[in-house]
Amino acid sequence: MAAVRDGHGTVTAIIVAVTDITQRKATADALQQSEERHRIISEVISDYVYTSNGCEDSTMRTRWVSGAFEQITGYTIDEIREIGGWLNIIDPIDLIAMTESMLDCTVGQNKVFEYRIITKSGETRWLRDHVRLSNPTQQPELLRLYGAVQDITERKQAEAMLDQYRHIVAATADMIAMIDCAGIYVYANDAYLRRSGRSYEQLIGHSVAEVMGQQTFDGLIQERLQRCLQGETVQYRTWLDLAGAGQRFLDATYIPYHNENGDIVGVLISARDITDLKQMTDELQASEARYRLLADHAQDIIFQYQLQPELCCLYVSPSIEGILGYPAEAFYTDPWLYYSICDTETQRFLEAGLMGSTDTYPATAVLRMRHCDGHYVWMEQHVRITTDADGRAAMIQGISRDVTERKQMQEALQQSKERYRLVSEIISDYAYSFEVNADGSLTLEWTTESSFQRVTGFTCTELEQRGGWASLIYPEDIPVAQNDSSGSLRASRIRANFAL
Repeated sequence: MAAVRDGHGTVTAIIVAVTDITQRKATADALQQSEERHRIISEVISDYVYTSNGCEDSTMRTRWVSGAFEQITGYTIDEIREIGGWLNIIDPIDLIAMTESMLDCTVGQNKVFEYRIITKSGETRWLRDHVRLSNPTQQPELLRLYGAVQDITERKQAEAMLDQYRHIVAATADMIAMIDCAGIYVYANDAYLRRSGRSYEQLIGHSVAEVMGQQTFDGLIQERLQRCLQGETVQYRTWLDLAGAGQRFLDATYIPYHNENGDIVGVLISARDITDLKQMTDELQASEARYRLLADHAQDIIFQYQLQPELCCLYVSPSIEGILGYPAEAFYTDPWLYYSICDTETQRFLEAGLMGSTDTYPATAVLRMRHCDGHYVWMEQHVRITTDADGRAAMIQGISRDVTERKQMQEALQQSKERYRLVSEIISDYAYSFEVNADGSLTLEWTTESSFQRVTGFTCTELEQRGGWASLIYPEDIPVAQNDSSGSLRASRIRANFAL
């Protein structure tokens, strides 16, 4: 629009030129709608999108950002501009590689970058960036960088954890494998490959029947795999001949493997080689069987009692019935029976061990126990007490032998000696008995002390303090006494006279 004026400056006419911009207007509106649709779609498929413009100094300046940019990075777009652009929040570990990759980008090329950023709060997060360079006019200031970013931190953490699990599974000594529903191997760790005697290529894609042998598969594995594929966790132990390890005893577990929909799509196999444990267990059982065989047929009573946390009979040999009249089963039923059939003095003695006074409890003792029919039996007991971590008596085990006959003979001998002593005091001034030692020396065993003191004036204790019996002999008669002593060792009886 322009005004026409005369020589005096007065507007005499107006010239109007009109241009039809309907098409341009429609194009601009369409472009705006397209950009809006692109923004909306990008926000749906990405966490945030951005556009950067080229500058005359060949740098890029962020034009706009939408979506969760501030939520992920902690920065607003203005704060990003203030610190010099979004490249300045990339982790230094990834910055050089990221910059070099950006410089390699060409117009019209789509590229994907994965890198870490340092958020405003100092947290490290992983991003996946889909970028495209556009420059229809080839002018640097019209260069456009379009990007769509996804926060993949959780995925990276899961991948790191999964990688850690892979290393653990690969390093474990247990045999671990996975098969599909058709019984085909889809995974195996190094231990499984090594013991099966196969490489990865020789195992993966092959059937269990092929690897383990058809006979082993039919008789041992197939039925258990079918149960597992129906949802049951199957555990069993068996001997198995492995190509890479020989005859081994395995503790095997089959676990159903489910997909994300909960359907069973395979079986996870875990097998542990427990051959050494099996052999030790078998040896222990054989040893225990031999011990029990000896204990069950021993004439002496063999017993084992648990003292903590409560009294419990763990074992008592059948010989107890022949010695004390009670069947072995009675002691299992009533753990206190062994204690209750002891006389009062013996019970007090046993309490030292039962109550935990292990320091004062002797390893060997002679006890008196009541037979089932009422009479008493003398028992020589040899025991060992085991203590717990607190030093309390936790277990007592031992052997008891019937010494009633020996005890009776000892009492009869003592009575005989006493009778002889009394008779000697009646018919003699005093009597004595010497024990002949291995070296030929003599040790006073006993004497009729009252008559000896009456004749000599010394007690036996005083005599020992003086140097023994020879110290009383008159010096001139010592040779006579020595000859008579030597003679007494060669004869059953001798008579001698000498002065004291």
